[in-house]
Amino acid sequence: MGTGIGDVIRREAGRDVDLPEDDGRRWLRFPCPFCGKLRAAISYEIGLFKCFHADCDVKKLWVSRDDAETIRRFWLQIEQAVRNTKSKWGKWVSWSECGRSSDAREKKRNSQATQ
Repeated sequence: MGTGIGDVIRREAGRDVDLPEDDGRRWLRFPCPFCGKLRAAISYEIGLFKCFHADCDVKKLWVSRDDAETIRRFWLQIEQAVRNTKSKWGKWVSWSECGRSSDAREKKRNSQATQ
């Protein structure tokens, strides 16, 4: 899978950082390696680091992913978005229809229905 979020944090900090062990929980809290306040959280599962302290210079870090990995990871959400779109629109809307007003779409539907 490549570089993990721990490697990204260490690279950004420019030093070895003591990170919590992945114990299966989605978010683990620990002292921020950038500002030192106990307001940071890391998720090994989604590859994200977030510091919630207002004065921290590094608010978020994440693992870069290529498109194929993102699609593999979020395929359930993508399928749900497709189902939602199909249920709302009934069919895929072509690019040429996107700029038309709703009156023009209604006229087109009516002309197709009468044919």
